[in-house]
Amino acid sequence: MPTTTKSSPKAGGDVIYDFVEKILRDHGFKYLPVEEQQQYLLQFSVEAERRIGIAIRPKLTEKSAKEFEKLIDNPASTPVQWNEFWTTNVPDYTEIVKATLHAYAEEIAVAFKS
Repeated sequence: MPTTTKSSPKAGGDVIYDFVEKILRDHGFKYLPVEEQQQYLLQFSVEAERRIGIAIRPKLTEKSAKEFEKLIDNPASTPVQWNEFWTTNVPDYTEIVKATLHAYAEEIAVAFKS
């Protein structure tokens, strides 16, 4: 995916993982045992990645989707290549990611209040 969890680092670092960790910590996550924190952190991060993918997929053409697949399958793909891909194929990529993560953060906050 565009930004990434520890499970798929080639797409842009740990931006999603760090975002999810902060959201979870803001809602009492730090009180769970470390093993559970790691398990939930990975699960919530993968879900955030999935949601970003769903939000971005309609913006890709057939050609750009194939280019995406090549990048994701290439272990040597670089952040520069990813940035060029997103800039070229999804000009509003940053806004989509921000909006998607904001909505997910709100959903997490509501779930933790329940």
